[in-house]
Amino acid sequence: MPKIRTLKTKKAPQGFEDILPVLDEFALQMKDAEHSPMDAQRKIENYWKISQIHHQRTRYIYDLFYGKKEISR
Repeated sequence: MPKIRTLKTKKAPQGFEDILPVLDEFALQMKDAEHSPMDAQRKIENYWKISQIHHQRTRYIYDLFYGKKEISR
């Protein structure tokens, strides 16, 4: 669900449009992982995929901010 913009919300930082497709792809992967069937898996095994996607997303943003310095706060 998109964030509702009001007069008090800040605008997205410069260059955010460049990484938005990647973040949307991570959101779709997360949605698929959350709604995947639990047929022959233990309950905790479904959370492994969710944790993996979360780690990939946060690592992607961390690398862009600290490593490549392509984005700002």
